Amino acid sequence: MKWLEHRTNMTPRQASPFVTLSWAYEQLQQPVEALRILEDAIAALPEDGNLRTYAAYKLNTYGRIARARELLALS
Repeated sequence: MKWLEHRTNMTPRQASPFVTLSWAYEQLQQPVEALRILEDAIAALPEDGNLRTYAAYKLNTYGRIARARELLALS
């Protein structure tokens, strides 16, 4: 996990380290942390439409429908 966290800091202009880290937290049954990572990714990459769509899907999965819709409206 530390390595993945380090990668998000080293390559803040790429979504893949954020998505992988979020997935890892999901696998550890830590959805709050997984969603926090995706929010960090959106803050770092606000123009990435694919990332916003993926984050919206995950947010919707965990019942955060209003935030999911907000992200999709920005697309």
